[in-house]
Amino acid sequence: MMQYQCYYCKYKFKSSKTPVKCPYCEKTGTITRLKSANELVDEVSREDREDIREV
Repeated sequence: MMQYQCYYCKYKFKSSKTPVKCPYCEKTGTITRLKSANELVDEVSREDREDIREV
């Protein structure tokens, strides 16, 4: 299951599929997938490696 958030009402929820509309406020097209802790760590690590190569 992935974690999602409605950027309109800020409601957070889990779902196995990317929903079309928010289950709380029912706005369409306002859902974004939240990154997991591992994805955030990988992203920061990747950026650090890129910074080191530039120096």
